[in-house]
Amino acid sequence: MKGGLGITVTVHKTCYARPRPHQVQAPADKFDILRQAHAVYIDEIRKAGLYDDIWQAFAVLLPVKTVGVMGDGRTYGFVVGLRPVTSTDGMIADFTRVQTQLIQ
Repeated sequence: MKGGLGITVTVHKTCYARPRPHQVQAPADKFDILRQAHAVYIDEIRKAGLYDDIWQAFAVLLPVKTVGVMGDGRTYGFVVGLRPVTSTDGMIADFTRVQTQLIQ
């Protein structure tokens, strides 16, 4: 083989093109809900003294709604996923085990 190990491969754009974050279309109120949820989440992590132990933590607003009961009526709300992870090198991550009281 001449010239080393490099080869030329033609890859169709759909294999690597991804939408950019600034192209996300969603109602402003959902962004406000996510900002508020993230702020509460990070604040609770700080209060629990876990902020320096967690490598990355973020809240995700899921595209589903949930139903609950408050008093005599039903309530409907959005579902927020919480994802705390630990890592030593940023290449491999594992979920952080947090106390149930933190997320209630």
